[in-house]
Amino acid sequence: MIKALMCGLCAISLSAFAAGKEVPAEKGKLLIEEKFEGEVSKKVFKGGIGEWKVANGVVKGTELAKDNHAAASRLYQASQDAIYEFKFRITENGKSFNCGFDPAKGELDKKGHLWSVNITGNKWRLSKAPDKNKPKEDPAETLAQGKISIKKGDWYTMRIVSKGDKVSVAVGDNVLVAEHSTFHVKKPTLIFRCKGDGIEVDDIRIWEAK
Repeated sequence: MIKALMCGLCAISLSAFAAGKEVPAEKGKLLIEEKFEGEVSKKVFKGGIGEWKVANGVVKGTELAKDNHAAASRLYQASQDAIYEFKFRITENGKSFNCGFDPAKGELDKKGHLWSVNITGNKWRLSKAPDKNKPKEDPAETLAQGKISIKKGDWYTMRIVSKGDKVSVAVGDNVLVAEHSTFHVKKPTLIFRCKGDGIEVDDIRIWEAK
């Protein structure tokens, strides 16, 4: 059923925090586990913009200047209330790492993405995406942000919990938490984006959240 957005009134942020505790949830059924060991079906993982290569047990994303757009790829796994975990690292020439979601078709009266978390330098933020059809009435909105220490070339584990209208993103002891009236929708994919050359991602697992 379509959950209508009322010109930003119903889509206002209910709460936003720079940091806090993870959304409480227990792991339920394992929906997918992808270790990038060998060939990966395009029905599971596919790069859309930029260059994405699976090699040596990881997938590497690289921005291409000709695209004039951040590199972007998708892991195809339908989810709603879920826990997402994966490893990532920003290479020496990487500029930023971004991970986010789209709403499934028909879930929202909206064109565009749902929300994402972005790491650039020593800063990170969790943002709601704008409605591309109504960017003035429903603009992009930073819901949580803070400082984070990410060393290029080092591996980190990101854990995302999405349950109801609440989401949390944790990297080590760093946690961003936000709540929004549009977040409790079905999501068809997990999206990775990067600027520069580039990022590497591995060991993706998604569970239903209880």
